[in-house]
Amino acid sequence: MVTGLSFLDHGVVAHGDRLSADATTLAEHLKSAGYRTACVSASPNNSRAIGTDQGYDDFIETWRVVARPQSADPFLVSRLALDWLAADDGTAPIHLQLHYVPPHAPYAPPSEFDLFTDPAHRGRVDGSHASINALDAGALVPRPQDLDHVRALYDGNLRAGDAAVAQVLQGLEKRPRWRDTVVLVTADHGEAFLEHGRMSHNSTVFDEMLHVPFVLRLPTGRRTSADLDRLASLADIVPTLLATAGARHEDLPDGLNLLAPPAPGARFLIARTAGEPPLYALRTSRWKLVFADSGMGALFDLAKDPGEARDLSLQAPLVFSGLGQLLTERLSQPPRFTPAAEPAPLSEANAEMLKALGYVH
Repeated sequence: MVTGLSFLDHGVVAHGDRLSADATTLAEHLKSAGYRTACVSASPNNSRAIGTDQGYDDFIETWRVVARPQSADPFLVSRLALDWLAADDGTAPIHLQLHYVPPHAPYAPPSEFDLFTDPAHRGRVDGSHASINALDAGALVPRPQDLDHVRALYDGNLRAGDAAVAQVLQGLEKRPRWRDTVVLVTADHGEAFLEHGRMSHNSTVFDEMLHVPFVLRLPTGRRTSADLDRLASLADIVPTLLATAGARHEDLPDGLNLLAPPAPGARFLIARTAGEPPLYALRTSRWKLVFADSGMGALFDLAKDPGEARDLSLQAPLVFSGLGQLLTERLSQPPRFTPAAEPAPLSEANAEMLKALGYVH
């Protein structure tokens, strides 16, 4: 999201990995083009400790401003962003990145946003990490209404996040440069609710964990012939946003400018789970190959089976083996960058915030 590179090239895949200083971030590109840059992050997965502050004039980590759980409050992120905007003198274009926690777990929307749950529901499940982890491990077997309740709590969390984002958009609309402002709303992962036996994220490569929104608002009057159905990746953020700013960048092996006409030839994307041993996926516009280091794999025809329910590896062996070869060849290529030699120290504040988000135990 910040480099335009796949994990295969930036190499930051585990806690303790730190982005190489040789990698160029979106903020660095825009800063060199004359932008003032700022980030407000509510997650240590986007922090000074792992190097994603490269290129930012101001990098505000909410958990260093207030204690948990207030530091995850999406309205705090918006308030800090609006305070930063109010102090901006308007003499330079700005790049502002806001990293919200909701709808991330725990699913605990404030009462005014708890709009989707059934008040009559009674059950053992809720939106806490303990409940989500128990569902993920199979220690809790939910009734359909229990899973509906958890989803409804997630939706309430999402609604709270939406309201916080709306505050920033309303603030931006009052600024003289609003007509020229580009806004991207996206996410770093999806969320699973037992579609393939797992909860949360990072543990599979099925689409419920990979498919995310990518909502781009262009300046007033700007038109594009972008193909809205094309296969897209979060690596496309950097070249696409740089194109809206008229800023140059070096060729990126994975990221594409989504506003430009599609290049000839088929595109494929590669994903992996967190942790070891990883699970990999190679996706084309039609097919998805899922592959493990053990050699076990599965193949899904997403055009006919968008829910990824029927493994076709035996029925379409040539597709399975061909995509497997593409994946093997790409994984065998050396990374463009390696993480910084010195591992990022996990401070007490970062560790507390990561534990609250469910990333460490």
